[in-house]
Amino acid sequence: MKFFHVVFLLTFVGPLTLQAQSFIIDDAESFADFSMGKNNDRLTCFYKTWNSDKKSSHYRSISFDGDLTITDTISYRLNGICSNLGSGENENYLYHIFHTQLAGKEVITFLVTDKSGKVLATYEKTAEDFKPFFKRGVKKLSELQFNTTKTQGQDDEILLLEPRLFTKSGMLKARGCWFALDMLTGTLKWQMKMPVTFYRAKTTRGRLIALQIDPRSGLLSAHYYSLNTGDELKIVPLQPRSGSRQISVFEVDSSKVILAGSEFEKNNASNKHGRYFLTQFDLSGNRIFDRVDTVDRLSGNRLQLLGGAFGPDGDLVILGESYKLDATNVVAGTAASIALSVLVRSPNVIMPKARQIVQELVSARISPTGDFLEFHRFPVDHRNEFSRMIKDDRQVYLRYKDQLWLYDLRNISNPPRRFTRISPTDDLVIFSGNLIGIGKDDKKKEIILRKISGL
Repeated sequence: MKFFHVVFLLTFVGPLTLQAQSFIIDDAESFADFSMGKNNDRLTCFYKTWNSDKKSSHYRSISFDGDLTITDTISYRLNGICSNLGSGENENYLYHIFHTQLAGKEVITFLVTDKSGKVLATYEKTAEDFKPFFKRGVKKLSELQFNTTKTQGQDDEILLLEPRLFTKSGMLKARGCWFALDMLTGTLKWQMKMPVTFYRAKTTRGRLIALQIDPRSGLLSAHYYSLNTGDELKIVPLQPRSGSRQISVFEVDSSKVILAGSEFEKNNASNKHGRYFLTQFDLSGNRIFDRVDTVDRLSGNRLQLLGGAFGPDGDLVILGESYKLDATNVVAGTAASIALSVLVRSPNVIMPKARQIVQELVSARISPTGDFLEFHRFPVDHRNEFSRMIKDDRQVYLRYKDQLWLYDLRNISNPPRRFTRISPTDDLVIFSGNLIGIGKDDKKKEIILRKISGL
């Protein structure tokens, strides 16, 4: 690995358009090379501009306040033809990872800045550097992508990465071992002995805590690792002695790990008779408490959790959908499958998947000590199956196709209300109490940021 400097900083305001409650970026080369993140009290866009050439790539970083007013604009020029593989941030640093094609070779370039955008470090890695992370090495760096896990506090100078190889069509070829770099020098600190899949992962105070599913038993456990060495310190089983659990909330602070979700009866694959649970562990993996709701609140209905959010009072609010299966669809589909099986003289009958009929949105409020304080059921149109939940500490936005519903965490007894309509392809982010939509216009080659207000 070689340390070198390839970046030039310029202050520049280019062809950008500001409209009422919206902002248009019309100098981006492609939406695929665009990323957005929260940078302290600013919202930051990072993208490749159209004036890049065969010898250098030009990127721009634009920062906004909550009203989409520009607070800062910085341009970067990198050697070679670059494509952004990912960007991230922690309390003190911003970083960007590029695939770079130089004359006669390809490398992975890392760019690290402070929160103001000032370049602190650039370094590159070759295919030889990534070889130890894969059983069969790496032949083409263009096949490489990364998963990252955010570090914080005293660990913010550690960059955690999982390398993965993909085909041109986007199929996963191989997972590499997780490894850690020094954020500012690119020096390898450690690598895991074998590839592992993190269902979710968070870091705090020298610990990496990851939820992993055992590929043989299918059971979920919390694995505690040292952020300094990568060594596995402890494995904490998360499944109850009888039954199974679905985890929708996984949070870590400076002293504990918080897990919450629904618990089901033994061998219950139907999602029936789900009961809420909240459990906490300390940072050494010792259980603080494990509380399970004593009431079967949905009876014969099935429960599918959407996620959870902490309200302004510190209580946890878990949202889910109460649903039934369309029995008519199952019977009709089964008959058709049997008839097809007889027609082609096949001994196998393919059972159709039953359609879910959502009947209610359900909400539960749980105190930090695991006490179950409130439970509410709100009837909904059965066609509404919410695909995504966006949250802050005051409200939750529930997304269904082009509709956005608002649920107030300060008064969870009130049903969610229809908030507005949005483009089904827009990405959404909450920033400074405002909801920002990020969309694209392929014909005009524009990226559009807009502040979304209610009906």
